[in-house]
Amino acid sequence: MCNSKLKREFLRVLLQIDLRFSRFFPRSFSSNIKIAWNNIQRDEGSHVYASAYAHRSGSVALDLSSTSGFGETVHPDVICSAHGFGAGNWNYLMTVTPFPMGIVYFENPEFLVSRDGIMWELPSGGQSPVVAPPYDWIGYNSDPVLLLEDGFVRLIYREVCEKRNGFRISLISRVTDDGISWRACDEILSSFVPLGREGVLMSPAVCRVDGEYFLWYVDDFGGEFKITRVSGRKINSLTTAAEAVISDMPDDLMPWHIGIASAPENGRLVMAICAAHKKERGIHSIIFAESFDTGIIWHIIGERMDPLEAARERSLYKASLLWDDAAARWRLYYSYRDLNGHWFTCLKTVTL
Repeated sequence: MCNSKLKREFLRVLLQIDLRFSRFFPRSFSSNIKIAWNNIQRDEGSHVYASAYAHRSGSVALDLSSTSGFGETVHPDVICSAHGFGAGNWNYLMTVTPFPMGIVYFENPEFLVSRDGIMWELPSGGQSPVVAPPYDWIGYNSDPVLLLEDGFVRLIYREVCEKRNGFRISLISRVTDDGISWRACDEILSSFVPLGREGVLMSPAVCRVDGEYFLWYVDDFGGEFKITRVSGRKINSLTTAAEAVISDMPDDLMPWHIGIASAPENGRLVMAICAAHKKERGIHSIIFAESFDTGIIWHIIGERMDPLEAARERSLYKASLLWDDAAARWRLYYSYRDLNGHWFTCLKTVTL
């Protein structure tokens, strides 16, 4: 075993001991172990580079190499500003998390801009990433989503912080009016869960209808994943909770990550569901559903997308829908893991 692997395994053991028995160690020792672990993850991920490609018919690989993950990305969410946003009057805005070879240290939201939704870049002078990676704590910042409202952009993401005997998981909100400066964080929801049960508050999706916020997320109920919708007039006081039901969910699938968008038709919502295969761990497909009651009852629509080995896809992953007025079709921004463990984001048009 090479020295780097020995160092990684040694640090892994020390980290687990510290997390389980932190009360027996000085705070400085705990902090130094966490910093060393994050540093080794950063160093390993900094040497990974893989070019984006797409072998699936009709898909376009997006070059997102401007991110801190050098092009390997997951969890895309895209919105459109018809009148332009920021100094560059950008029409398309994306948040995404870098994920080189699945290294969670890099899983921190980026903010990118585009004029056509295909060629993407970081806004000049903007932060990269928007949310700083862990320093002296263990965890990651995943599952970002954007909402355009009243001249500013709201970013919501999931902060996962490993503590002694569990995880503190929170949905955090930040806002910007230029894509460069981001205001301080606000906590929307939070939960503390035991080790091994961190599948809560996953993949938030958000819409604003008639001044009311609707936010959906996925929770693990003993191995069964369900979608919950909360709502309220203020984003940091969402209290009315209800289970969102996909009435005709395929028997072999269960929801894992979601993306929700308003359709041109009045009162219609459309959801892209990254669905986990119940019998194949780590394999996901993408299916679609619609709702006419602000997201409580959903019905499956459109064609199911399964990973294609011929397209070098090991698993599909989180997707985002955006209505394209000019083409009168949906743009599907989706992520996938290839056969070599790299992660990419692609664009495909779909009819729903």
